[in-house]
Amino acid sequence: IVKDENNQTLPKGKYGNIFVKTKWMFSRYFGDEELTKSEFDENGFINLHDQGYVNDKGELIVFGRTAEVIVRSEDYFHPAWIESVIRTCPDVDDVIVVPVPDALLQNEICACVVLVPGSNCNEKHLQEFCQK
Repeated sequence: IVKDENNQTLPKGKYGNIFVKTKWMFSRYFGDEELTKSEFDENGFINLHDQGYVNDKGELIVFGRTAEVIVRSEDYFHPAWIESVIRTCPDVDDVIVVPVPDALLQNEICACVVLVPGSNCNEKHLQEFCQK
């Protein structure tokens, strides 16, 4: 299930925290009731600390880990999503997206890109490619 920040279950298409419950999963943290209370809801679902939503087909779409979210001004970005877009460029061999502290925006977003050997790709070309 997907829940909002108030622990309320969200309808399909709404973005939030992913909670799961299965027969094989443990039901609590042994010897740590406070951690159990903070991670499990009242119905035994555990917070995976992943963000996503359930689409109209009932498929769970995962954006990434909550801890990896980059906060830039009032916006939240999942590095894995940005990386997946950049990786579609045929000139890109590898990429990682990281936050860079910024006094005004809280964080700026930096994409560290490794180009395919022999590529003539530059920053402007990559930005234009990603905007398409």
